[in-house]
Amino acid sequence: MVVIYGLWTLIAALIAVSAAVVFGVLIGTPLMVIPRGRRERYGVWAAVLFGHVTLRLAFLARPRVSGLENIPRDRSYLVISNHRSWVDPVTHCAYARASGLAKQQIYWLPFIGYYAYAAGAVFFDRSSKAGRRRAFHEVMMLLNGGGNLYIFPEGTRTRDGEIREKVHLKLVEACWEDGIPVLPAAVMNTERTMPLKPPVVVPFQSYDVKYLPLVMPEDYPDAEAFAAAAWGVVVAAVADLKRNQETPA
Repeated sequence: MVVIYGLWTLIAALIAVSAAVVFGVLIGTPLMVIPRGRRERYGVWAAVLFGHVTLRLAFLARPRVSGLENIPRDRSYLVISNHRSWVDPVTHCAYARASGLAKQQIYWLPFIGYYAYAAGAVFFDRSSKAGRRRAFHEVMMLLNGGGNLYIFPEGTRTRDGEIREKVHLKLVEACWEDGIPVLPAAVMNTERTMPLKPPVVVPFQSYDVKYLPLVMPEDYPDAEAFAAAAWGVVVAAVADLKRNQETPA
């Protein structure tokens, strides 16, 4: 089975890269003439398109998505989510209409990195303090310019499916200061489509995604309370998805 999944992984990668090449030429390149900070409000639809093609055609995934009515169309927002697999960022591109904060290595993926950057993604070197600082300011610039972005406060994928105790919420706190709402999101079982080990794509897998109501800055007295409340919504939603999974039908 691993061999079969490995072969499908190659096919999935070919589909994803081909989509990035085609969309990059047709959508990404024209977007590059619009200055950074303005093109993201248009480029996000490139991310949506790529996300759906990758999920539906490359991964043959079966996402069960709830809470789409909580995603606004008239303002920018920051999506915060738990992180279980590489499927998570593609899912938030497709359904939350958001580009992401990603590690620098993604930028160098052939065509995909270029296409993601054109659509509004922010790349940074985790090992560089200056790189992290630059990415922080770039994310806030894009959010204030009307763009939508997602982040994973846990920093990396969980290896046991449990929420990590240590999370990074400085960007969420900055959203309180700038009056930007946060869209909490919870994912469950995305690792079934793309397990951590071995790194393969398993087609026809179902997983759950839940988007919660916006957490509004004006409802909290300070940045720390706002960030804690927003992440608390994610943690509670993950626990709810887990309970529903364990409850017999």
